[in-house]
Amino acid sequence: MRSTTVSWVACLLFALLGVDARTTISNYERRINAEEFGSEISIEELISFTHEGGGGQDPLSSLVVCREGLGVTAAVSAIRISPETPGWTQLEKAKSSSWLRWSPHKVPAEVGVTKPSLTCISVALGDGQALHPGETTQLGITWDITEATTPSPAKIVLAQPALVTITDSVLAPSPYTVLKQSLKITTGGQIERVVAAPGATEKYKISATETTSRRYEAKDKIAPWGQEEILIHYHYAGTSFARAERLVREITVSHWGGIQIDEWIDMINHGPTLTGGFSRYDYDYATKVGTKYPPGAVVTGSRLVVPGSAYNAYYRDEIGNVSSSDAKATNGKTIHDLRFRFPLMGGWKTRFNVGWSLPLAEAVVKTAGNDQVAPDSTTTTTTSSSSSLLAQVDVGTGLRKLSISDLETRIVFPEGAEILGAGAGSTPLSQALLHPVNITMEKKYTYLDTQGRPVVVIKVSRARVPQRWVG
Repeated sequence: MRSTTVSWVACLLFALLGVDARTTISNYERRINAEEFGSEISIEELISFTHEGGGGQDPLSSLVVCREGLGVTAAVSAIRISPETPGWTQLEKAKSSSWLRWSPHKVPAEVGVTKPSLTCISVALGDGQALHPGETTQLGITWDITEATTPSPAKIVLAQPALVTITDSVLAPSPYTVLKQSLKITTGGQIERVVAAPGATEKYKISATETTSRRYEAKDKIAPWGQEEILIHYHYAGTSFARAERLVREITVSHWGGIQIDEWIDMINHGPTLTGGFSRYDYDYATKVGTKYPPGAVVTGSRLVVPGSAYNAYYRDEIGNVSSSDAKATNGKTIHDLRFRFPLMGGWKTRFNVGWSLPLAEAVVKTAGNDQVAPDSTTTTTTSSSSSLLAQVDVGTGLRKLSISDLETRIVFPEGAEILGAGAGSTPLSQALLHPVNITMEKKYTYLDTQGRPVVVIKVSRARVPQRWVG
């Protein structure tokens, strides 16, 4: 009687979740990479699964994938892995044109009670790519997570190392039975301690190839919704704790040709807060004698990458023009290394703005009425005026190694232009972001304007754009 009850409950749970109980995951490999910067991590997954149904049953057209752990899921991308090339290589080099479509998947109340931070998506296998009974395939999933690390200790003195913690799960909370599962965590900095659930040594084969990584491999198959919390406490070795609390990017299309791009950034070092005072003498002396302060504990500047055709670039803060920056051209781009007037210690803030000009042809073209955005373009599209012009502009910033709490992009068109349509539509950016892209229309009045200039306003929260998207 007991086994019958358990089976009935399991079938009811699968029905509520809308997954196929005949699907079995033969191998679930996960990699957590915390080497990048700030509180951002990426989780890469290779999932091999089989449609276990018998002949005559419906093919499998989607797979439900879930994640649980601290941090906010900013974006997800998924690809179909071909057997010719190693899966990790395909995942790292995947172009946005090969991404599969996915949609948020509702977590049933029964599971949500015990897993309040659970996030699930349903990944479509693609048109004509459904899995028939007995067939096996592999998916690659990349989760981009923001606000995933916590400074520990939260306050440090000058020159004290910055340590952070990650809290995640050794097991992926899958709604399917998993026959084999492994996890590798890479921190980049020396691991101080690992706190795992009781009995972890009996359940997993644990290995540490070096002081900056841990690998866990489950010894037995995992039932649906398996979870084992793990906490990693390590020395932060990333490059920057810089975060833009708010970034406003304004793109002005001129009447006379040319495009002006301006960005206003409110930046904070969201690493461990500095306590005990700051000594400029000690800081400068340590820098001159070659002693490097712990990475991430101090932010000294930022990097701006713009197209090679950009001109009239500037960099200012609240005091005025800042000349402490370098520029070099490489591979069709211009790289500006911006240095702040003062080092940004933990908890400190600064405000600055950058800008540059571009030829009109960089973003505006004439249309034949049926133009579409290129499938690998991370842009938003706007059509304006009776002469049918198509404007394609980047939503994200040109600044690198920067997480953004709130991003606002404003596209200002010439006075008299008529906006025929605007949207992030089918672009990879809108497909990958878990948070909605909000688009509104406004008017802006400048010198001698009578009708006002139409403005398309695009807002995204927690808009971390991974570096793999922007090069």
